Amino acid sequence: MNRKAIVNNGLTVLLSTIIVFVVLSQVFGFPSPIAFVATDSMEPAMNPGEGFIGIPTPLAGELSEGDVVTYRAQTIQDGGLTTHRIEAIRENGYITKGDANAVTDQDDGEPVVTDAQIELVALQLNGQVVTIPGVGSAAQASSALLSNLATVVGLGGTPSANVGLTIGLVGLIVVGVGLAFDWAVGSSSRTLSRQMRRQETIDSRLILVAILLAFSLPVTAVMAIPSGSEELTVLSTDFEPSGDPLTIEAGGSTQIQSTIENNQPFPIVVILQPQTDGIRYSQQVLHVPPGETAETQVTISAPEEIGSHVRVRSEHHYVHVLPATFVLGLHNIHPFVALVAINSVILTPIAVLFYFFFGFRQITIRDTAR
Repeated sequence: MNRKAIVNNGLTVLLSTIIVFVVLSQVFGFPSPIAFVATDSMEPAMNPGEGFIGIPTPLAGELSEGDVVTYRAQTIQDGGLTTHRIEAIRENGYITKGDANAVTDQDDGEPVVTDAQIELVALQLNGQVVTIPGVGSAAQASSALLSNLATVVGLGGTPSANVGLTIGLVGLIVVGVGLAFDWAVGSSSRTLSRQMRRQETIDSRLILVAILLAFSLPVTAVMAIPSGSEELTVLSTDFEPSGDPLTIEAGGSTQIQSTIENNQPFPIVVILQPQTDGIRYSQQVLHVPPGETAETQVTISAPEEIGSHVRVRSEHHYVHVLPATFVLGLHNIHPFVALVAINSVILTPIAVLFYFFFGFRQITIRDTAR
């Protein structure tokens, strides 16, 4: 294999990996394995804009004091994702604090952080967080590029949570970069080695990668568009509530009906999960046939403390090509695992058929006499 082929194949693998990370981080509403801090609350360990490698919680093992975690806050930073250090461990959860902050998050009004809220654990070596400079700037530039592209194609009003749009735009960008690189390398090669007669070939494996990506993007989008997390603001009151189901007497609870609709022409598996305390489902896994609906009861509890409290729940959709219990097991390991497994089941027959008809070889695409 010559140097050009090695570079082309390496670029294909790299771009495919980037697609996976970008898609996964936005499809399932969890932070990218490569994340960054936007504020100075973790200085000097992590400066604003510096990136870090996040280990998904199920793979990180038991948490301990000193670990830096990314968790979904309920009150501070308007309930967004927060990256702070575990200061202490209590029976009911964790006390967290930014290294540069004078007080803990809990002193600032944040409830004790639970395991369900923690999504990533920062990679540390010898007690120091492994940081990557410039990630924040690159991420913000990419976000601005996606927003501008959405406006150009007439989708500027689409919410940022519309991961289907994001997937499509990222795919277009990747294809464009790949074609531009191939054109540049190919043009240089043609200039240096023009011959009287030449055959241009392409490795069939590259064609297969392109086909699999073309199929995987819409398959992933089908699972992505209806998936994500939802925040519910519960008002805990000291009087008997009426009307609003999210206004609940302090220490009490209420039940609401959650309906899942499947507009796809194939069955889906829906996994419902509470991301914070105060939410419980009567049925966590739903099988929804094509064109039908499924229902489950949701119990929402209000704490004893009077006031507004944020509750977060998530909903994940998967194409039903594996048993529902198996999908749940994979999902509990990590949504990444479930996504890879389902895409593998769908894409493997395509790869097998391609190999049966074309094999892995060099395919002549042009034969030119000069």
